[in-house]
Amino acid sequence: MSDNPALFDFLRHEAYGFVNRAGKDLVGLREHLQLALDRSATAIERKNDLSDREVAKIIDDVCRWTINRYNPPKRKPARTSEQRAADYLLVAELHEMTVETGKPSVRRTAAISGRSKSTVSRHLIRQGVAPRRSKKVKSLTQPTRKLISVLDETFHRRDAGLIDRDALAAAVWGSGREDKVAKSTLSSRRKRLSASVRELSAAGVGYSLLEYRELIAVQRGRRFRSYKDAALWIDDELRTRGKVMPRLPRAEPSPQLFWADRWVRDVIAIMRLGCFGRVTSVAQLEPVLRIMHLLLDLTSLYPWLRRAVDSFHSTYFPDNLHLLADRIENQVTRRAARDLAHALDRFFRFNEYMPPVFDMFQNVDIVFDVLAKAGDIDPQSRFRLEHLRDHVFWGEERDFLELEPYLSALAEQELKGQWHFPGYANEPK
Repeated sequence: MSDNPALFDFLRHEAYGFVNRAGKDLVGLREHLQLALDRSATAIERKNDLSDREVAKIIDDVCRWTINRYNPPKRKPARTSEQRAADYLLVAELHEMTVETGKPSVRRTAAISGRSKSTVSRHLIRQGVAPRRSKKVKSLTQPTRKLISVLDETFHRRDAGLIDRDALAAAVWGSGREDKVAKSTLSSRRKRLSASVRELSAAGVGYSLLEYRELIAVQRGRRFRSYKDAALWIDDELRTRGKVMPRLPRAEPSPQLFWADRWVRDVIAIMRLGCFGRVTSVAQLEPVLRIMHLLLDLTSLYPWLRRAVDSFHSTYFPDNLHLLADRIENQVTRRAARDLAHALDRFFRFNEYMPPVFDMFQNVDIVFDVLAKAGDIDPQSRFRLEHLRDHVFWGEERDFLELEPYLSALAEQELKGQWHFPGYANEPK
């Protein structure tokens, strides 16, 4: 406790104002407090009974207190996360609109959107729209382009890792499985991979690759400073993270297929979730989040979903999320969490006794309003959902888990051309 609480309190508020403006600068803070002490008549009256040594000690106490314990209030961002997400989605559409005014470019998109060129470029890169990079990629050889597609699927925009050389070669030139191959084939793949690695590293498309013994070291969005630094990083990466398995580029199913329709797949996934009434991973919630469309940017919601899944309070996800929602400071995120908890609670209670599959579909529509939302966004998808309800599920006394193998068999038959959606002739355009 200070010898003069009134003077300490006066200097404390002066210190807070200085730190809010200039940051935690100890030398500047001490000078500012001394000047404030000399200027203020109130402070002069409060220090009259103190010696210069005692005043200096109080100034030191205030400086130490402020530097160690005071945290300046965070500035409120100029835009909310939802506004930033709207900009992120809008930039790609505006970029396509620049075709009408000439060749699409970041400069024209920035002029239309009112955002800076760096902001527009960052949003486009996050969505995979990079005209300069695409132009460079097209000029590369076909094996190197295949290598880029594998690395793009394996690594995030600013990620890094180690890949086994033969596994990467198998992903580029084989089926992606490390099957036994002839020695001559393996030797040929290694030579071609080395050539593609050198070409890709020099292409300037965001990758820095280095061959190290039986490994390929990959840095995306960064570069290795030197071979010595790369060797140290590789040893540390092997010890902490190990090797990364390459991922083959995902082949998106044809949207013309009935069972590949996004709305059909999401509804089936939600019905499967309703059969168990438990959420064991955030991935199970993805179809629900897509249909409910609670937020444009779900980044602020995901940590709370993970906490609700891992909560020791109970195994019932809606209750866990509802309790956690009271602790969310952001009002928009808090409302989204409560809406999700309420919707899942209703849905789980509706399906508590495993109703027939037709009734479960009706429960999905009642809780999540699937048909109306699909009709607003994609009338063809609504038509498929109605066919699923009226022709596949109608009259079924079995529950979803009993009928699911039959649905999987229909999907396989459609891929082989043995089953066709009978409503194509009358499907809305």
